[in-house]
Formats: sequence, C-alpha cells, structure tokens
Amino acid sequence: MQEIEIEGVREMARRRMIDPNFWQSEDISRLSPFARLLFIGMISHADDEGRGRANVNYLKSIVFPYDEIRAADVEKAISEICHNTSVTVYTVAHSSYYAFTNWEKWQRVDKPQKSIIPPPPMDSGIIPEPVENDSGTIPEPVENDSGLKEEKRKEEKGKEEKGKKSSAGKPPARFVPPTVEEVAAYCKKRGNGIDPEAFVDYYQANGWIQGKGKPIKDWQACVRTWEKREKERFPTKEQAEQKEDWGLKDVIRC
Repeated sequence: MQEIEIEGVREMARRRMIDPNFWQSEDISRLSPFARLLFIGMISHADDEGRGRANVNYLKSIVFPYDEIRAADVEKAISEICHNTSVTVYTVAHSSYYAFTNWEKWQRVDKPQKSIIPPPPMDSGIIPEPVENDSGTIPEPVENDSGLKEEKRKEEKGKEEKGKKSSAGKPPARFVPPTVEEVAAYCKKRGNGIDPEAFVDYYQANGWIQGKGKPIKDWQACVRTWEKREKERFPTKEQAEQKEDWGLKDVIRC
C-alpha cells in the first residue's frame, strides 16, 4: 500500500472499489467526463470513513499530478459532483473537506482506521452552508441518487404492504353490549324520548341479534333505527297535519 501524508499525519492508502452500477447511474451520467474522473479520484483518495480534503489545489495535485489542469476546472467539477451525487462538501476551521454519505454501502474496508478528518457538520445536527475554498464558493450539495431513490421507494412500499397485511389480519373488535346508562345518555343527547330500559331489554332478550339473524356491531345505529320507527308510528302534530294535507291534495286531484 502507498503511504500518504495529510496535514502532517501519515496513513496507508487503501484500495477502493468501483461498483459496476456506477457506469449505469443516471446521476453519474449528468457529470461531465472530467467530473466523473475527479469523482473516481475522490473515491480513491478518501479515508476509511469516506472523507477527504476538498481544497481545489490539493485535489488537482493528487488526482491530476502530471496534467496541466486549471483550478477553475476542478472547482466546476466539484460543483457538478455536489449537485448530482451524494457527496457532501463542508468547511471546518476554515478548511474544506468532502464526505461520501453512503460510503459504507458501496465500500467494504477491512480493519478500518479512524478518520483524522472532522465529520460533516450535519453529523452534529447542523445544516452545512455553502463552502468557501481558494477559488470561490461551492454550492450546497444536493442528494440525487436514482439508485437510492428506488431503494427508498421499495422500502416505503414494503412498509405500506406490511401495514395492510397487519390491518387485514387483525380480528374485528368484539361487540360489547351497552348499559342502560349508556343508552340513556345517548338517547338524551339525541332527544328522541326512547326508553333506554325497553331498548336494552328488547335486544338482550334477542341475544343482541338484529334482523336476518345478524349480530349487532353498532348499538348506536340500532338506537337511530328505533328512533326512526318511533317517529313513523307516533308522528308529531305537525307531521300528522302535513300528512293530512297531502292526503287532501290527493283527493282533490282525483
């Protein structure tokens, strides 16, 4: 392994893997060929926790040591990477760093060494602001990985289906016959004048079974049905007069 030095601390460079899905990624396809090469270089030079220095001149020197590359081109490529991938660029103590937010998913490191680079501010609950570097401002990164979106969509769909199965397999709530007091309170609330004792005695004698031999599931619905029948049997004076008026009109039409 190659030994490298970062800010006076020596550590062993690790071999990194490039997943085959990298080349089919829609997010990577949005990067220019130069930005893709820089992206791979950032993977190669990241430490065991997926972090590295994001200083433009530093990246230019380690990824393109033998090429005449302008710092402005590297800065533009970093901006592309931040906008189209899950790389976070941040500043700590006036120094710029980058971090792969899904590093552990795509890289397997044996005996990883603790990073000497500070973690992104978001690890402390702080939302990172645009990063200032030697050549200007790098826009705030935007996570936009199609593979991750698809994985998240499948995960949410699985939770939804699991919830449906759970609710479908849940037995219906067992019916509990009401007390006379509960029926009295409900009838008082509706002002229907129904005798609560008569109501409870009637259905209790029938084993709380309604018409067609179906068990009662909602006793309040039965109260409302009882109420409707009582009104039909014993209409108010106003309802009776209205009924007589309609009857008289039928006779006149005849």
